[in-house]
Amino acid sequence: MGLLLSSLSLQATSLQSQLRFRSQLQARSDQDQLSQAAQRLVGEINLHHPCLLHLPSQNWTREGIDCIDLNRATWLIQGGNGSPADVRTLAWQPDANGQKVMLLLALPKAPGGTASGSTAPGGTGRRGLFAIGLGGDPVRALSIAEQGLLGAES
Repeated sequence: MGLLLSSLSLQATSLQSQLRFRSQLQARSDQDQLSQAAQRLVGEINLHHPCLLHLPSQNWTREGIDCIDLNRATWLIQGGNGSPADVRTLAWQPDANGQKVMLLLALPKAPGGTASGSTAPGGTGRRGLFAIGLGGDPVRALSIAEQGLLGAES
């Protein structure tokens, strides 16, 4: 009986270690995907839509922005359909002095509750927060600093 309990305890410990390892691996993968998406989004804005640098993302789809059309702005925000890593832009928020932008991105949420995989309507998975440094003449995004991975999986 003692041998059986010992064996079950070892199996439980092993399974727990495997689950922890998979969770850490998934977190690293999510972090990489979010970082790559941030770099692609910032590159797209720098190259093609610099007028968005000083505008909060909630204003990107309003009329009267001369460097981007409504469809392209929606594409940058909503993700999917080949946009930067199918990652949704939750917030692009410039600071008051125009030297930094806080960028919040979200991975699609899979039906099983994980951040990776196929998208679930209305849901967001793991999120990444980035500080974008602005400067130069003309103004461009010069740096991207990862601030953290949010929304750890349960």
